[in-house]
Amino acid sequence: MAEDITALFDRLERLLLGKPSAAELTAIRNTLDDPAYVKEIVRFVNGINDPTVSGYLLGKIRRLRREVQAKCEKRKLHKELEVQMGVAGGIGIVGGSIIAAATATFPLLALVPVSGGAWLAFRGYFGAAKRDEERHLLEQVAERMEHILDKVE
Repeated sequence: MAEDITALFDRLERLLLGKPSAAELTAIRNTLDDPAYVKEIVRFVNGINDPTVSGYLLGKIRRLRREVQAKCEKRKLHKELEVQMGVAGGIGIVGGSIIAAATATFPLLALVPVSGGAWLAFRGYFGAAKRDEERHLLEQVAERMEHILDKVE
């Protein structure tokens, strides 16, 4: 089980260096939600007699928690940007095209940007929904890591 625990934190570290998907974050969250696994992590860390090794492992858990929190904030920012630029921009293009069509000599030509604006709004919405799901999962992983640190320290 000790190999599993160090492997878990190594895997989490590798994931956080890249761009973890929602499925990968869900798997990590589910692992950290398992009460038996959390008890085993706490037992493992508390059973380490070498202060250098236990300090290294606790430091790694703290660093990972901070990394998760930082990624959570980045996802929040990216979500807000996608909403503002994608959804609001797309709606603005659609609205502007409809107004232009109402006042233009060739109204059908003015309606061409409607499809582009609608596409932009839908992409912004679905992109923001994806970022929000990832942010929520990252928050849950950070909470579980905080819980583990509270039990160990």
